[in-house]
Amino acid sequence: MQIRLRYGAFKEPTAVRASTDLLVSSEAGNKRLGAGIWKFSASQVRPATQRFHVFPKTFPPMQEQELRAYLQSWKARGYSPEVLTFGRTFRTAAGKVMDNRLFWVSLARFKSQAEADGLVKKLKTEQVFAWVRAETTAPGAATITVTDGSGQNAYRGTTPMELRSEVPLELADVKTGFMKDRRADRTVAPPLRLRVGPDGSIEVMGELPLETYLKGVLPAEMPASWPMEALKAQAVAARSEILAGLAGKFELEGFDYTTLENCRAYAGLAGHAPTTNRAVEETAGVALVHDGKVATTVFCACCGGWTEDNEKVWSGPPNPVLRGVPDFPPGKNPAKTGLQAYGMQKWLTTSPPAWCSGHKDFRWKKKLTKKQLSEIMSKSYNIGVVQALRSGARGTSGRLLSMEVVGSRGIAKVDRELAIRQVIGGLPSAMIIISSETAKNELASLTLHGGGSGHGVGLCQQGAKAMAEDDLAHSEILKHYFTGVELERFGL
Repeated sequence: MQIRLRYGAFKEPTAVRASTDLLVSSEAGNKRLGAGIWKFSASQVRPATQRFHVFPKTFPPMQEQELRAYLQSWKARGYSPEVLTFGRTFRTAAGKVMDNRLFWVSLARFKSQAEADGLVKKLKTEQVFAWVRAETTAPGAATITVTDGSGQNAYRGTTPMELRSEVPLELADVKTGFMKDRRADRTVAPPLRLRVGPDGSIEVMGELPLETYLKGVLPAEMPASWPMEALKAQAVAARSEILAGLAGKFELEGFDYTTLENCRAYAGLAGHAPTTNRAVEETAGVALVHDGKVATTVFCACCGGWTEDNEKVWSGPPNPVLRGVPDFPPGKNPAKTGLQAYGMQKWLTTSPPAWCSGHKDFRWKKKLTKKQLSEIMSKSYNIGVVQALRSGARGTSGRLLSMEVVGSRGIAKVDRELAIRQVIGGLPSAMIIISSETAKNELASLTLHGGGSGHGVGLCQQGAKAMAEDDLAHSEILKHYFTGVELERFGL
């Protein structure tokens, strides 16, 4: 099984290091270049054309009658809904069929993101929570000039352009971060294809066998020095996530995943390690399943002692696999009756003996002055000087789901776990309590007591490490974090 990857999108000239001959091909013909560093610069750029779908709901295959009724209800309101199929079917080694297809209802299509966002905003007032996906409707085009290390022209052609070599190639300065701008050189497998994206950037595309891709994912997501059973748990969880998401989020743009952290971290071919390779090989083809589907699995660095329900963090229906669970050894959970009864103050100002308590961000504290907070908030909201932060609803794990920022010129409401983390300057997590310090009856500063690092849904990586160190098998680790799953081997 091949995974289609977008390795990067470059506004500046793209640098490729070849250790042997590099064959470049386009409509202009073929050119064999020698070993060295080659730069690919774009001119006469015409961006790819896109349209933007607004999706308010999805249906599994067994709900076709409900789907027809749903479509009719929107048609009666003057919309022209369409149905698009995402996801794939898989067959286990034992012959069972796992159907991960979903029918997405496209309520309307627009030429601009702003128009689509406008409909999403309107639907929200009707308690219909929709999302937007871009579809590439026509490829972009550009003239690509290839230069050598001294700046001399070696080739000129147009996109799409293909790069071939008998050995891996190295892409320079690839963006790898999501919330932070991190970059690194990445060794990737040819052939590579250059195309023009919707923003005019040069996109570098490629394909990898699933298990080879996993060998680059695993050491980027979990330290290769960690216990083998933790590495195996991560390998199975990552494989499940990859399979469940195929032909999904980026299907309408012509690939499966990026190599940014918001898909999953990827270390490239040069990032493989013997221990993580072994974990991938010894679990080859194994994924988690639930209710006739490959389970949707996600992971975070440290859950802070309690994982979160998926729908509390992201848009979408509750997933029975991704339920919030306490992350404690048997008999060690001090909040047996739940965090609401236990109290968030006590929870976050003490250090209960959770599996993940060894992580540096298991418990953390951040203090911000009114001036600092106002400067941070001004990047997102025009509400003047911050006077207060008001906590809203909380999830199963105690993570904030909403928050109000009170300013001298107005109030801004912040929804969703990631938005809360970002708006307060990039917090490790939204499992926080907020205390105010005043001076002369005015806000002087805020102190945030927090727990965990990441969204908190699914596998807690630090917890998996501790469980493996306590001699639990990878199957036990996975069944602790993912509710109701079984392990199946697939003939991929």
